[in-house]
Amino acid sequence: MRSSVNKKRAEFETIKVSAEAGKAVFSLVEILNYDKLFEENKTLAEENKIYCTEFTKLVFQHEKGQAYLKSIKFNEFIRNPQNLEKYKENKQETDKLIEEWENVKAIYELISKTLQNCDVNFELDNFKDKKYIVISHETYSIIKNILAESIKTLEESLEKFDSFKYSNKTLIKLQNFKVNVCDLHELIMQIEACQSRLENNMLKANVLQKNHDSFMKLKQAEQFYKNLIDFIQENPKFMNLLKVKDSINDILNSLNGVLEDLPYGVAENKNVNNSNSKIKDF
Repeated sequence: MRSSVNKKRAEFETIKVSAEAGKAVFSLVEILNYDKLFEENKTLAEENKIYCTEFTKLVFQHEKGQAYLKSIKFNEFIRNPQNLEKYKENKQETDKLIEEWENVKAIYELISKTLQNCDVNFELDNFKDKKYIVISHETYSIIKNILAESIKTLEESLEKFDSFKYSNKTLIKLQNFKVNVCDLHELIMQIEACQSRLENNMLKANVLQKNHDSFMKLKQAEQFYKNLIDFIQENPKFMNLLKVKDSINDILNSLNGVLEDLPYGVAENKNVNNSNSKIKDF
């Protein structure tokens, strides 16, 4: 009777370990079925290679990695007692490896979701029923709220992770992505501030006409802002501003410099962008 119970316990333990091992392998190879995802996310593909290789080193004592795990037959795996024993021996480490890989995937999902949330176009309006085109102030509110919420979520995610054992590439990608989102938030605020100051002066155009120099400054400011709108019309999605950040900052600095000489609207910073930060690769 006791031997029968022990046998059933051993069988149950084998099934349990086999299921856990199968789940671990599936976690690693599931993503290999999405070729398009790998083509679009080179870093994720490289990361998966690392984790697959480390798993095969722990359980199978070789470095065949992705190709081996993708081709492995589960029935063949569980029929080999040595596989199960090696998995049991290294279970604590393989659990950590799988947990880290799941965190890597979660970071990519977070970045992807953030980009989807930020997939918003600039809406343009005619200023005071004139033909002069400006960014709608409602758009600024929408974009700033999206970015503020995104920054909060990214910061909360970064607080969870200090470093990864097997690879920090994804963590660095998340850090760079957060820097870019913060830079974009600051850039949007700077554009809005300059536009508001320009609009204040445009509303006083009749007054400024009485002073030739002031009126010419206003027209110069309007042209600088039009150059900005040209960039935005070429890059209507606000996330795309990161690609032309340096050009946008040059325009803003020129626009802000002219606005300094106009009487309506107070400049918050003489140099619109005092940051030397560069766009991070994400």
